[in-house]
Amino acid sequence: MVIRKATPADLDGLVTLNHQIGEYHHLHAPNVFAPPSPEAAEFIDKALQDTNRIFLVCELDNHIVGFLTAVIEHNRTIPFLVAGPICRVSTLIVDERCRSQGIGKQLMSECEQLAISQGALEIRLEVMEFNQGAQSFYQALGFQTQSRIMSRLLG
Repeated sequence: MVIRKATPADLDGLVTLNHQIGEYHHLHAPNVFAPPSPEAAEFIDKALQDTNRIFLVCELDNHIVGFLTAVIEHNRTIPFLVAGPICRVSTLIVDERCRSQGIGKQLMSECEQLAISQGALEIRLEVMEFNQGAQSFYQALGFQTQSRIMSRLLG
């Protein structure tokens, strides 16, 4: 298992994994998540080119089996929030055929080290309420619920 920075050569594997997470989220929250679409490749390609983004992949036997994206954010506009830098994880996906092998934990560990090296004081992420498996995973890594996003459909 190798954790490394993602490159444009990884695009096909990243799109395949993104399709998995897209289907899962659309199935469980179709009012929030659109079905996977061909535009995902362009979106991921732009993310790969973003030099401010942490974009890691896990490679196993020459196949991309997981990826993580994150950004380091600084609050410079809201006076009542702490200004220190935080690492915000946007996406963590592990191939559904490779789960429970420590891949997600390794990706999060590498992200944490990069965040620390960039001065981040905290890692934050959002996990959907329906995704109990992800919630358990993050809790096992020491994450705690800090806030809750609530919504109500209109009409």
